[in-house]
Amino acid sequence: MPPSLLQRKLQVAIEPSALDRAHRLGPPRTGTSVRPRPVIVKFKAYFDKKAVFGAKSKLKGQKFLITESLTKTRHILLKKAKEHFSNNRTWTSDGKVVVKVEGEQNLKTLASHRELLALISAHPTPHPDAGIVHLEWVPEGQTITQYYYLEVLTRLREKIRKKRPELWNEKSWFLHRDNAPAHSAFSVKTFLAKYNIPVLEHPPYSPDLAPCDFYLFPKIKSALKGTRFESVDAVKKKAAEVMKGLTQNDLQHCFDQWKIRLERCRDRGGEYIEGDNY
Repeated sequence: MPPSLLQRKLQVAIEPSALDRAHRLGPPRTGTSVRPRPVIVKFKAYFDKKAVFGAKSKLKGQKFLITESLTKTRHILLKKAKEHFSNNRTWTSDGKVVVKVEGEQNLKTLASHRELLALISAHPTPHPDAGIVHLEWVPEGQTITQYYYLEVLTRLREKIRKKRPELWNEKSWFLHRDNAPAHSAFSVKTFLAKYNIPVLEHPPYSPDLAPCDFYLFPKIKSALKGTRFESVDAVKKKAAEVMKGLTQNDLQHCFDQWKIRLERCRDRGGEYIEGDNY
């Protein structure tokens, strides 16, 4: 990473002579739309590395980030720890996995899968961050207008405040929705601007890019298929069980698929890709 970037973005004064080596990873990539290869840097002094990592939170909202280079074993350990304790409570420090267990003051440092299994055994219930934040049903006969959608957004903000206090305080959560008329109304845009809610814009005419359409709804339909329900409430109950049973790993898989679809849409200049032709 060029020193000028460190100074400009992180306010860390490190000269080029402080770097032992720096190079890109992987073979060269071709094309104008491909992502640049990551850069790996080795510092001569430990305290310079700590200074950079201590300031990396200043990169929130930027198009790049700083992470530690982990061994394959530690990378798997980190992934499994995040699946159980959530992304916001799991990170790395000096090549080791660190977990902030809810209700405990001291951080837990993990260096092996045995230590992770012991920690999970002591805290078997996954952190609530691993699941759905807010679930509600549209009343029968209710039209999705901008005014009704504003009420939903208000309830969603409150749920995020209560269930995701870290994301709420750090203002590091984003809203994604499709281009339905109610979502694009001026009153909704005013609401989002008033409360500084960042929005991930949805490409036009691309319903298959909405996670609900390509992942959540098919998953619910599969669970409901072949069952004869006696009432609408019974259907809601079963659907709610499916959604509340989603793990962080399930949601991460959905996010990964969403990212792949968005990148392919981008690479094709926004051209609509129908069905499963991804």
